[in-house]
Amino acid sequence: MAEAAYSGVGPPARSVRYRLLAIALLPMLVILQLLLGVTVYRWDTKFDATLISKVNADLTIAHQYLARILENTGEHITALAGSARFRDVVGNGRPALTELLGDSRKQLDLDFLYIVSSDGILLASSSGETGMRLRTDWPIIHAAIDGRPATAIDIFDPEDLRRLSPALAERARLALVPTPNARPTDKSEERRGMVVQSASPILLGDGNRAILVGGMLLNQNLLFIDTINDLVYRASGM
Repeated sequence: MAEAAYSGVGPPARSVRYRLLAIALLPMLVILQLLLGVTVYRWDTKFDATLISKVNADLTIAHQYLARILENTGEHITALAGSARFRDVVGNGRPALTELLGDSRKQLDLDFLYIVSSDGILLASSSGETGMRLRTDWPIIHAAIDGRPATAIDIFDPEDLRRLSPALAERARLALVPTPNARPTDKSEERRGMVVQSASPILLGDGNRAILVGGMLLNQNLLFIDTINDLVYRASGM
C-alpha cells in the first residue's frame, strides 16, 4: 500500500514543478521578445535615418559642385565677351575670331564656343564642324538678346548636338542597362545630352549685336564624374 501511494504522488509533483517553471519563464520569454522587437525597430529606424542623411549630404555636395560649374561657366563667358582681347579681335574678321574662340575653348575646358546672330546664323565657332544655322530659342539666348548674360542646364536632342559637333552627338550616346527599379522603356540607349551652356551679348566690329555662346556636355564627361566621386567619397570618408 505504501509503495502504491508513493507511485501515485510522483507524477503530480513533477507536473506542478513544470507548471511553476512555465509560469516563471513565460513572462521572461514574452518580455525578451518584446525587447528584441523594440531593439530591432529602433536600430532599423536609426539605420534608415543615417542612410537618408548620407544621401542628402551627397546630393548637397553634388549640387554645390554643379552650381559652381554653372557660376564659373557664366563668369568665363561674360569675362571673355567683355575682354580687351576679344574687342581687339572682333573687328579683324572671321579667321581671327575662329582662332580666338579655339584658344579660349581649350583654356576654359569647354566643349563648344561660338558666336551667333539673333536669327541663328553662325558667325564664328571654335570648331569647323559647327552647323551654319543654330537654335536660338533657348532661354539663355533670349536673355542675351535682351542684353542679359545667362547660364543654364539644357537638354539637347541628338540633332542639336550634331549641329554643334558630330563628336558631341556620339559622346552623348549612353547604353541603357536594365535594373530592377528602372522605369520601363523601349529604348536601348539615351542619345540626348545634358549641357551646361552660357550666353552673353556682344557687339561686333560693324556695330551689330550678336551672342557669344559656350558650354560643356556632361554626358561621359570624365572630369565632371571623377570630381563628384572624389568630393562625395572623400567627404564621407569612404
